[in-house]
Amino acid sequence: MSQGFFLTRGGGDTESAALAAALRMTYSISASNAANPLTTPTYDGSGQAVHPAVVYVPGGWNGYAYWMAMTPYPNNSAEWEDPSILASADGTTWVVPPGLTNPIDPNGNLPAHNADVSLILGQDNLLYCYWTYWNGSSSFWYVKSSADGVNWSVKTELLTAVGYNDTVSATVLWDGVQYVMWGTQISDNPNTLHRRTCPTPDGTWSSPIVCSMPSVRDVWHLSVVKNVAFREYHAFVVLCNRDVSGVGAKLAFSRSFDGIVWSEPKLLLDASAPGGWDDYWIYQASGIETSVGYDLWYAAYNTALVNHIGRTVVNLSV
Repeated sequence: MSQGFFLTRGGGDTESAALAAALRMTYSISASNAANPLTTPTYDGSGQAVHPAVVYVPGGWNGYAYWMAMTPYPNNSAEWEDPSILASADGTTWVVPPGLTNPIDPNGNLPAHNADVSLILGQDNLLYCYWTYWNGSSSFWYVKSSADGVNWSVKTELLTAVGYNDTVSATVLWDGVQYVMWGTQISDNPNTLHRRTCPTPDGTWSSPIVCSMPSVRDVWHLSVVKNVAFREYHAFVVLCNRDVSGVGAKLAFSRSFDGIVWSEPKLLLDASAPGGWDDYWIYQASGIETSVGYDLWYAAYNTALVNHIGRTVVNLSV
């Protein structure tokens, strides 16, 4: 389907230039805003959710084909932004799995708050939920695991940093050899994308490698997929106004052969027409590979600062 390929990076300016040139090959990508948001039960009762991270298991896992981690965010209130789990048979109708009480990790009082979840099914058939915690002066990344999506382990601390430093919106996947994490460092100017690796989903992660993702706007939240058909890494990346994290957010798409050198992001979704549920800013998204491109779940909010998650289709071809 594509001339893309996964590479083991050896380093060097010549290799980086070759990768960047290859990523400029022509491809077509398109998506339309969802007409309506999904119903997402939240523990605070608002139904307002962001940070969708979706896992799809053909044939199902513990009774459901789709699992989602998300955080409630009623009218942009960070005090409710705790990691929560939903499940679905079809990816559209979401429920709290029977026996689970959300959130899986309640946070303290503001300014302390949780945020930015990622969800994977590990090679050990355990579900792993990652999230960040801000205590007012430092950031921490935690993970919990579950064998059934209902009962969750004690959290493990993975990363710690003073200030918002390399801990925004981590996304984790298994690349066939190791677990890989990408995260945005917003203390840099402009923001930079970092990549870490680990042999296990809950072990000690490597020091970060700074990635290349050329853009006139700031990289903010993202999720990364290892695309089988294209044999590439694909990122759904939120771009915002330079030096103002989150402001003017739009959803874009970027490609990489090695997970380090990325193509210049192409705009994928912008705010809908006035009056729509997503007519202000587009937020974090999560994609599942399909025969035409992707199923995509994305968060957005409107001019009244009401947050929801929508589902749409991404068409991708070369």
